[in-house]
Formats: sequence, structure tokens, C-alpha cells
Amino acid sequence: RTDRHQIESVSMAAQVERDSAEVEAAEELETLSDTLAEAERLSLVQDPDGEPFKSKYQALRLLQRAKELLQGAEEEHGRDLRDLQRRIGALHLATEDFAAADEALTSCITMLAPELVQRVGKLSGDDEAEDAQELPPEIVLGDQELQRFRDELETVWDCLNLLGLLWSQRDRPRRSLLYLLVAERLSVDADVSNDTRAPSDGDPRLLSLLNHTNYYLAQVYSNLGQLNRAAKYIQVTLEQQLVTRDSFSPLEWAKNCMGLSDFCLMQRRFLETSKCLQASRHIIRSVEGDAGEEEETMRKTSLLADLDKRWASVAAELLQAVVDKEFDAELPVV
Repeated sequence: RTDRHQIESVSMAAQVERDSAEVEAAEELETLSDTLAEAERLSLVQDPDGEPFKSKYQALRLLQRAKELLQGAEEEHGRDLRDLQRRIGALHLATEDFAAADEALTSCITMLAPELVQRVGKLSGDDEAEDAQELPPEIVLGDQELQRFRDELETVWDCLNLLGLLWSQRDRPRRSLLYLLVAERLSVDADVSNDTRAPSDGDPRLLSLLNHTNYYLAQVYSNLGQLNRAAKYIQVTLEQQLVTRDSFSPLEWAKNCMGLSDFCLMQRRFLETSKCLQASRHIIRSVEGDAGEEEETMRKTSLLADLDKRWASVAAELLQAVVDKEFDAELPVV
């Protein structure tokens, strides 16, 4: 009886210990969830000019404490740690601490694919070299890498986008391009479509990531002098924003669309130029500013003035094309 009683006591003690561990784990996860929610709220606060990053620094401290809580439990909480590294990297980037952002974001990617960061560094080369404007060879992802990335697609994709943005801001366009092309490869693997006719068919979060990838690619290709490729990605981004309304600011959209019209006009693609300007005019005029929003009203007026100048440039360039016998048609409708 004594042995049986001892066995039952040990069994009950073990069960109590397991229950306690489960409760503690649940409390940790609840604490982590609350911490992430509060950090997200703080990261979106618009602080005054005197302390522009005050709330973001508070969010960073929360995330660092959450990271310390999970440190040493990589096997059990590896996914959470990688997501924390991504969030920390994004905030460092927002506060213009590029070195810390690089460390956090690279750490996130290295946990899943340590060789990828090494390959990017090797293939990107020296941006100060004579061939710095040449496009680097594209990185081919292996099946195992793709599978690891698929399991945490949103975290990895966002991390790659942020690394692309980071290296672009550090004037390393080749390295930026390599990270963004890997991100684009993930969009193909995940079958996230650029088809703007049916945005409801896709996950809005993945479509948002794709939109950012395309936007950053447009900037990087422009910096590398690849204007045709840049224009392609600008067009795709503008179309996607119109349909999904992701990161959509009407006046900013119109400004970017007018920028695309400049490229089309430079190549004497008059029909595309006209369509860009007509779309810009439609979007600008659709903005209804409140009486108190003087700054937005002034910006709208300025954009309409820029639009008129561009129409004048179209007419002048079209007349010159007729003189050069490159184009034989009527002026586009203004």
C-alpha cells in the first residue's frame, strides 16, 4: 500500500507540475500577445517633431523584453523569435538605425537560411566598382529553402522587403535588388498574382507584401538606370494600389502616375502618356478636401498645375514627332 501510495503521490506531483508548466506557458503566450499588440499600437503613433521616435523607442523596449523572455527557447519558440526579430528590425529601420536594423533582419533570415545572406553579400559585390550599375546574377532558391520560407511566408517576405529597403537607403542598390528578387520569387512560389482584375481572390496581407516588393523594385531599378524595368514595376504598383487600396494615398498616387507619364513621354509613347495623365487628373479631382485642410488643398492645386504643364509638354513633343515624321496622328484629348 505504501508503494502504491508513493507512486500515486509521484504521479499526482508530476501532473501538477505539467499543469503548472502549461499554465505558465499559456500566461507567457498571453503576455507575448499583449506585448506585440501594445508595441504595434506604439509603432503607429505620430510623435511631435521634437521627439519623432519617442513611441517607436517605447515599442522597441517592449519587443526587446519579449525577446529576452523567449531567449534560450529557440526550439520551442523559434517562429515567435523570428517574428520578433522582424518587428525589431522594422522599428530600427523606421528610427533610422540602419546597423541595428540590418542585424535584426539578417538574424531573422539567417535562422531559416544561413547561406542566403552569404550569397547575397558575395553576388552583390562592391557598389563602388566600375560595374556597379550592372545587374547582379539572380539567386536561385533550392527546394529546401523554399519549403522553410513557405512555413513562415509573411515573416520572411516582409523581412526581405525590409532588407531591400534598408540597402536601398544605404546606397547599395545591387544588394537591395537581390533581396527583393528573392521576395518576388516567393510571390511566384506562393502564387500571389499581380492580376489586378481579381484582388479578392488573394490574401490581402500577401497582396500588400507584393505591392511593397514591386514598389521597392521600381525604385532600385531606377537607381540602377534600368528605366524600362522601373516603369514596369511602377505601372504594376499603381494598378494594384487602385484596386486593393493598399498604402493608397490619392494625391501621392497621382504624383507617381505623372512620374510614369514622364518616362512614357521620353520614349514618345504618347498613348500611354495620355492615359497616365488622364488617370492622374481623375484621381486628383476625386479628392474632396475639408475646409480646414489647407495643406492638402494647396497640394491638390499644385498637382493640377503640374498636370497642365505636362499636357503642354505632350503637345509640344507630339508636334515635334510629327515634324520628325515619327508620328502621324491627332493630339490626345486633354
